[in-house]
Amino acid sequence: MNDFILSGIAIGLLAVAGLLIVSVRRHRKPTLIDGASVFLAGAGVSLGVKVCLLAINGPFQADENTCVFLGGLAATWVAIEVIFSTILKHT
Repeated sequence: MNDFILSGIAIGLLAVAGLLIVSVRRHRKPTLIDGASVFLAGAGVSLGVKVCLLAINGPFQADENTCVFLGGLAATWVAIEVIFSTILKHT
């Protein structure tokens, strides 16, 4: 299996664990959609990092590297924001 797939699964499981810990401590019931959102956002973090690395090492033209890198950075940023906003919603 690809390292980025495994890291996406690991980050997703850690995010779900964080959601469950915060929910239990705050006596809130997490929903399935919250769990799925943070899990998929964990995969998004891994994907965004992969796109950034592809921009650095990839076969793109010099002017395309910046755009691809910024796209990967944006994907990573949004995924992290989804994880934190979903978990903090339960506080």
